[in-house]
Amino acid sequence: MSRSRRSNRVLSSPTSDIDQPPDEVPISAATVWSLPNLRSSILSYLPSYALVNILILSKDNLEAGIEVLYHKLTWKQCRKLESSCTSISRSRRYTSAIRHISKVGTGPKLPPPAELYARYPGLKWITRDEEHLELVSSPTSYEENKFINRTNIKGVFIEDVSSRIKGDFPSDWDVEWDVNHLRITTSSSYEPEKDLKSDLKRMYSTWCEKKGIFAINVKEVEIDVVTPIEDLSETIVKLHENGEKLPKRLHVSIKETEDSINIINFLDNMAPLLEGITCLAPTKGSSGIITNIHDFFSAEHKWLRSKDTKLKQLGVTLKVPPLSTDSNPSPLVVYSEYEGPPVGLDYFGLTLDLSGIRPSPGNRTDIFANLPALSEIAKAMFSFGGSNCKYGIGVIETNEDTLRSRILTSLLGAELVHLMTDEEETIGWKQLSAEERV
Repeated sequence: MSRSRRSNRVLSSPTSDIDQPPDEVPISAATVWSLPNLRSSILSYLPSYALVNILILSKDNLEAGIEVLYHKLTWKQCRKLESSCTSISRSRRYTSAIRHISKVGTGPKLPPPAELYARYPGLKWITRDEEHLELVSSPTSYEENKFINRTNIKGVFIEDVSSRIKGDFPSDWDVEWDVNHLRITTSSSYEPEKDLKSDLKRMYSTWCEKKGIFAINVKEVEIDVVTPIEDLSETIVKLHENGEKLPKRLHVSIKETEDSINIINFLDNMAPLLEGITCLAPTKGSSGIITNIHDFFSAEHKWLRSKDTKLKQLGVTLKVPPLSTDSNPSPLVVYSEYEGPPVGLDYFGLTLDLSGIRPSPGNRTDIFANLPALSEIAKAMFSFGGSNCKYGIGVIETNEDTLRSRILTSLLGAELVHLMTDEEETIGWKQLSAEERV
């Protein structure tokens, strides 16, 4: 009886590894395989034909296999992938896995980086030749992030972006398109004297009617064409009154005239509607602004104290009037009859148009004698932005020099630091000395 009991204990012992079914995986191996990073690392050693077989084993293997298989492609392979995939969902899944695109041999030319980042949201590296690896992070600022860049203002009716992908959307899908940044500009052969007025009118009409590209929600609109300030203001206000969704930010080259509203009125109209406004400076020549720095800061800006203000990023271009012979610039007077603190800005950029001032022969620096004192400019800008704002200042000259703008910004920063540290403490707590205690 005792031998029988011992025999039963032996028979009931755990099954040895030799007796395991072939499809059972040891716990340690299963644990390693369940870790996404380790699984991807293991799969990266497999050849492409083996990875294709791995994809069909399970959903987890499918996701991991896609990430490895499409991690690095040549531009030629990318184009082939897009043209051969007929399923929209699969095409998006595959292209979102692309992290590295390379240009090999004499294949098709790579598009600009901004276009590649728009097309492949997961892209991190672009190799343009065998000796150079360009590591670029995803664009964040509007200057780099020009996803839709039309070369002519007549191109407002652009091709539907879905037409690049074969196949149809399922009938029960409610598809909504969003555009991050829309840039409207002109081509080098454009004749503004002949076409600009009618084309701008057509563009604003298209925008109000929500046709073409304007039927899609656009977060940022950049109009890199000198446009009458009144037409632009009327379009934005009309869209708001019609209950249409407005862009969050607007970057525009505006033109003032003696008969139109000025930039001060324009900001009063736009501040409750937009989060960001940048009045773009031209790459050469003078701006279309006639409001000068003295008129701008001495005027009342009602939106600075309005609870309905949305505006948080502001960039303006202002004229600097030339001095008469042997005179000093007038002091910069800032409107101060406000009640309560300003709403404050996240960013305030000021561009000073000096293009109408001619320097003396052999002395280009004397044009800065026309500027008010930098301490006065700092105080004026601080009255708009407050202490939590980022500031920048630049200049437009006959021959624009970006170094001057950087130097001015550094000097402005120093003045702002002095302004904030020297500011009288009107509200707050402090420890009283023995003589001050009651």
